[in-house]
Amino acid sequence: MTSILRLLYEREIIPPEAEVPHTEKYRSLIREAGERHTALVERMRAGDPGLAEQLESYLNVRGQAEREERAHLFVRAFQLGAQLMLEILDPHAEQ
Repeated sequence: MTSILRLLYEREIIPPEAEVPHTEKYRSLIREAGERHTALVERMRAGDPGLAEQLESYLNVRGQAEREERAHLFVRAFQLGAQLMLEILDPHAEQ
């Protein structure tokens, strides 16, 4: 069996992209956000088509920023977990 670290390194497992909450609340929020987005874009196109493209551009950039945030949080959490394990296993660590 391949180790988890090897799978992470080879990008077989991509936690920030693969992990989402599996709750009804999350699914409901995602569904509602999609419906609101669609309604907003339709209203904007009816009034000023350029506004819809501006919104899409903003949302794309914001999505990229959020992916960077999630990747940073994943790395930081992994580092903290490793530091915790080293501290736990250190026989000379403060007790």
